[in-house]
Amino acid sequence: MPTVEELQQKISNETMLRVFGDNDVKNTIVNETVVRNEADDAIKIKIANESTDRASKDTTILQKLSDEVQSRVKTIESLKRRIEVLEQIVGSVNKPTVDKPVKEDKLMISQEMFVRQLNMLKRSSKFILDNVKVEEISPKKEESKEFLRHLNNLQLTFDNLLTNQNKYTLTDETKKCIKEAEQLKEQLNKLANDNWVIEDLFVDMRSHGSGC
Repeated sequence: MPTVEELQQKISNETMLRVFGDNDVKNTIVNETVVRNEADDAIKIKIANESTDRASKDTTILQKLSDEVQSRVKTIESLKRRIEVLEQIVGSVNKPTVDKPVKEDKLMISQEMFVRQLNMLKRSSKFILDNVKVEEISPKKEESKEFLRHLNNLQLTFDNLLTNQNKYTLTDETKKCIKEAEQLKEQLNKLANDNWVIEDLFVDMRSHGSGC
């Protein structure tokens, strides 16, 4: 029959084995947690990079669309003026007075393009508001000008869409999108007015032959 000392030694050995086993399990859990956290962080970084890349591409596309719309508006206005002159010439031959031509609606886009541009404007505006570094841009005149030109292009596109919204079918989702766009437009205005003296930069840009 084992003695008390032998039993105590056996119990002590079993206790130590259990402690070592528990420590091994804890270490395994900690290592797995670290690996999972690292994997999660890598996924989050990848998603953030993809979101930034998409927002940047959307901004580039929006800039191209805005430039194209402005170019089309100028072309159409030029054609309108030519047509008005021709109508006045032709009308003066047939009657002593010439009626003013009926003013046509502004340049229209499709329902799908209207909604798409609204969403692109929202994404681009949020990207600017979340990522712009005013403290780095504002001291530099040329960068300030370029940034404000870009903001102005966004505002022009905003204004064109919001002015003509009643010419489209507005679902509840579209109305919500328009409301968000209006709020973002106000935030962009505040961003510009709070950090730059717009009038001074505007006069400076015009004196160099470039408009805001």
